[in-house]
Amino acid sequence: MSPRPKKSVLPPEQGGSKVSQLIGRLAAKHSNIMTAEQAMKNWTYIDFMDPKTGLPSIAQEWFIGARGFVAGRIAQLRATYSKGKTSYCMLQYGAAQKQYDAFCYHVETEGSATPADRIFAIGADPKTLLQAEHSSLEDCLASIDELVCEVRGGFGGSIGAAGRAVKTVYTDPIDPDCEHPILIGVDSLSALGRQERVETDIADLSKAAQIGNTARTMREFFKDRVQRFNQKKVFLMLTTHETVKIDVGVKAFAGPQKTSVAAEAIGIHVSYGIDFDSGKWMDKSKGIQIGDVIKLKTFKNKICRRCWNL
Repeated sequence: MSPRPKKSVLPPEQGGSKVSQLIGRLAAKHSNIMTAEQAMKNWTYIDFMDPKTGLPSIAQEWFIGARGFVAGRIAQLRATYSKGKTSYCMLQYGAAQKQYDAFCYHVETEGSATPADRIFAIGADPKTLLQAEHSSLEDCLASIDELVCEVRGGFGGSIGAAGRAVKTVYTDPIDPDCEHPILIGVDSLSALGRQERVETDIADLSKAAQIGNTARTMREFFKDRVQRFNQKKVFLMLTTHETVKIDVGVKAFAGPQKTSVAAEAIGIHVSYGIDFDSGKWMDKSKGIQIGDVIKLKTFKNKICRRCWNL
C-alpha cells in the first residue's frame, strides 16, 4: 500500500490575496463598496483659514484635529445667548468663499439678521452670502432642500396634492458635479416653531410639547437627508441654545448636564459638537472690562477621537 500523498501547498494566486482581488474587482465595477482608506481619500475638506489675512488657521486645525471641516458632515454649535455662534458661522462662510467659491446660505430664525458690515468685518462676503428668515421648522427645512436642489439638481421629484408622484422640476442645476461645497447654517434651531403653531393667532401653550415635536421632525429629516448631504458635499451647521438637564436617581450624582432642543435627534448624526462659553477680558490695572474671551470645547468629534479646548 503506497503512502498517502501529502497535501500540496497552493501558490498564491496572481494579483495578491483574495481580499485584494475583491477590492480590485469592486473598483473596476465602480462599486460603492470600498476600503476605509479609499473612502477617506474621497473626503472633501473645507480648510480652516483666516479670511481676512488668507493665512491658515492653525488654532482651529489643532482644535478639531484636522485641516478643516469635512463637506457632507453636520456640526452642532451649542451655547447660551451671545457667545459667538453666529460669528463662528460667518467665519466658516468667509473661509469657504475665499478658497472654494462656495455656496453659503444662512437661515436666521430669531428675527435679528446680522448686518452686512458685520458680516464683512468677520471676513465673509455679504454680496454672495445667501440669507433667509424663517419662523417655522418646516419652512426652514424646506428651504434647505430647495437650495441643495437648485445647486445640485433634483433627486427624483415629490408627491403632488393628489397623492401621485411628480417629476422633479430641478433639471438645470448650477453645480451638479459638486465642484464647489455648500455651507448651510441654521441660526438657531431652538427658535423655530412648528408650522401649525407659528400660524396660530393666539397660542395655546397647554397643547403638544414643542420640544418633542421638533425632535421627531429632525429625526425624520436627518433619516432622509444625511446620505444626500454626504454625497452632495453639503456642510450643515446647527446652532442651538444650551439648556440644562437635571437627572434623578443615580444619574443625579453627576450633576446637571448640558443639553439643547432635539439633542438626541441631532446628536446621532452630528460629526462635530462644539460648546461655546465666555469670560470677561479685564484690564486688571484699571479694573475695567475691555471685552470678552470666547472659549470653545468639543463635546463630540467623529473625525479626531479627542475633545479639546480652544
